[in-house]
Amino acid sequence: METKAGSPWLPPVNQIGLVVKDCDKAAEYYSTVYGIGPFGIYDTRFKEATLYGKLAAPSLLRIGIARMGGMEIELIQVLEGGEFYKPFLQMAGEGLHHLGSYVKTAEEYDRWYASATSHGIKPALEYRGRRLQFTYFDTRAEHGVILEIMHMEGRQF
Repeated sequence: METKAGSPWLPPVNQIGLVVKDCDKAAEYYSTVYGIGPFGIYDTRFKEATLYGKLAAPSLLRIGIARMGGMEIELIQVLEGGEFYKPFLQMAGEGLHHLGSYVKTAEEYDRWYASATSHGIKPALEYRGRRLQFTYFDTRAEHGVILEIMHMEGRQF
């Protein structure tokens, strides 16, 4: 899981995450203008997430997911809460929020997480549910990007 230089190994990026003001309008735009889609749109609530090591307020998000070749395009709209996404939207506006990497197993997720944190890469937002685990690593100060590692039971890339 590490490169020869000893830095954490990042699995291949297979998701582009965008924060948007209106998921339905954004999905329509990306479908009409760029031919991306169709988007599956659903609302999801996260109650047990941690933000910078502290319990985050519950969030209700509207998520749009579409495939573009081997890449997943994720649209994220905050309906309630969204402490990690709202400041980004207020400061940067709509657009690229993160690059994500799905891993195949929960064990692989745990190994990558341990490797990243052992190298001083601090988790920003974390969620560990029954079927889904994800962690955002906010490396904007160092590298200008937020990276996400995630495992979803049954999701394969």
